[in-house]
Amino acid sequence: MADLKGATVGVQAATTDYDAAIAMQQAGKIGTVRVYPFSRIGDAIVDLAAGHVDAVMKVFPVAAWFVRETPGLRILGQIPDDPQPLGIGFSRSDTRLVGVVNGALDGMQRNGSYEALAAPKQASSMSTGCAYQLLMTVGSRGTSSTARATNVRRWKAW
Repeated sequence: MADLKGATVGVQAATTDYDAAIAMQQAGKIGTVRVYPFSRIGDAIVDLAAGHVDAVMKVFPVAAWFVRETPGLRILGQIPDDPQPLGIGFSRSDTRLVGVVNGALDGMQRNGSYEALAAPKQASSMSTGCAYQLLMTVGSRGTSSTARATNVRRWKAW
């Protein structure tokens, strides 16, 4: 990660990724932050493959999906000590779904699994799914290969 002091890092606007990247920039850990509109994060991946940015920051579930779907893309590493809370949103007007979710949450609170999940964890594994990840293409800063991702699709917001 020390190799990123002068790097340009792409982030999605209106996200906590942006906040984390700005804090890293202010601390001198990265160079420039390039902000992409919320609905255009795929453009950051295209720019990464083209060498216009050195890395892209996303939370683990999204980063892992991009790596799985984009040949030549890899996770450089996890941003240490900066956990990202994740949530799932759905329409409150879907009363059936609200009932199912509330029932599951009630059951988790009764059996103690809710408290167990909410308890602070000491581990900082990349598989926790709640930490920021830096994505890089093969051949980017800090790698020995000169290959670049060539099959990068234009992603749509999901």
